[in-house]
Amino acid sequence: MTQLLTPRQQQVLRLRLDGKTNVEIADECGISRKAVEHLFARIRARIKQQIDDTLDLYLVEETARYVYRIIAAKIMFSNPSAFGFRLRASDLYMQVPYKEVTVTTGISDLAAWAKKQGTTYALLKNLNPWLRDNFLQNVSGRTYILKVPIEEKMHYKANAIVPHDKRWVVQ
Repeated sequence: MTQLLTPRQQQVLRLRLDGKTNVEIADECGISRKAVEHLFARIRARIKQQIDDTLDLYLVEETARYVYRIIAAKIMFSNPSAFGFRLRASDLYMQVPYKEVTVTTGISDLAAWAKKQGTTYALLKNLNPWLRDNFLQNVSGRTYILKVPIEEKMHYKANAIVPHDKRWVVQ
């Protein structure tokens, strides 16, 4: 039996299941955003398998495993205390405060650029996982928005932490 999806289609679908955006998938695969959109259109066309339930969808074994993990995570996040997770707001990680910097030209050395912005290369990469290398090439003149941490606001304050969902914490 031939496989339903090509290796490239499997790759982009796996990245989508990992929560990546089209831009991040394009950067990771070394293709354009339009190519990613085209691949997803092809995937949707090939997946029309006349099924009523997503769980009946034919996927390669490795990809199929993600479906159940995603469902389990969604159920656990909907009511963490039912699964033994009893967290206080002070137990959570603080979100890194950042400002958005618009960039319309290339950056030849992101580490040096980060230092000029008052941060480190590591923090810059953590906030912008779509950056694939230690430089930002911009021959097409596109506009990029980089998240740059705000150093003054990065000090831990337990009472300032706000959970994304109030059900995740106990009082």
